[in-house]
Amino acid sequence: CSDQFSKATTMFAHNGVKDGTNKIRVKLCAAIHKGGTTYAVAKDTLSQAALREQPVLVADTIKWLQRHDRESGDLYGMLPLIHGMPVATTDHIDLSPDKAILQGRVGFINSWVFHNEEQSTWEHGIACLHNLPVVVFVKFPNATWVLDGLSGPDLYHIVPTTGKWYLDR
Repeated sequence: CSDQFSKATTMFAHNGVKDGTNKIRVKLCAAIHKGGTTYAVAKDTLSQAALREQPVLVADTIKWLQRHDRESGDLYGMLPLIHGMPVATTDHIDLSPDKAILQGRVGFINSWVFHNEEQSTWEHGIACLHNLPVVVFVKFPNATWVLDGLSGPDLYHIVPTTGKWYLDR
């Protein structure tokens, strides 16, 4: 095993294996924390310009939604939210020296705030949100900073983002 990959938590050759493994991890995490799973689901929409160019794109929705994250702006389609679930940042979040929340930093989901129009319901221990949460609070162990308005140290607010990605890869 090369040094480049020797400290990797997990590595997957294909998205299917990664997704299957992550589904199992989510179920285990929910069982360990004795709670359900709330899924924040992305909403992919076609621009009017894209539809004018290729009206058949709507019929191909299943195809383009199955693409690898790298081919869709590095945006995830679904994020499971479980209190205490470990997460790792996929981008640099805060470069300030006192926080240094850089790509790959591990934290734990502490809580989240629902959108004021959220009306999801629980079925068999699962809730799929109709709207992205307003904010997700992540706890970063051993951090000493306290953000204004938060109850304690080591909590950081992650706000869902939107992004554009292009169907022509």
